[in-house]
Amino acid sequence: MVPGTGGCFELEVDGQLLYSKLKTGQFIHIPPRSLRGYYTAYPRVSRLYSDPPEGLATVEALFLAYRILGCPTAGLLDHYHWRDEFLRRNQLEGE
Repeated sequence: MVPGTGGCFELEVDGQLLYSKLKTGQFIHIPPRSLRGYYTAYPRVSRLYSDPPEGLATVEALFLAYRILGCPTAGLLDHYHWRDEFLRRNQLEGE
């Protein structure tokens, strides 16, 4: 995710997949990025771990990354059940 590169390409790797691939040395050459200060609307429940308050659903992270990069976001959240709550929690209503 680098603004000004002339394109809207993003490689998004789920946290669990990334963790398993990092253990094998894959993705070691890709600098990590994270989206801080945003909050999920996805109702996660774990009996094993406590979820970080800023952990995002994949579609939420994709939407935010596109928005930050200035890429079109139209339609990305159209079928996301928690769309309105996600936008409200992040003060993005009207998008």
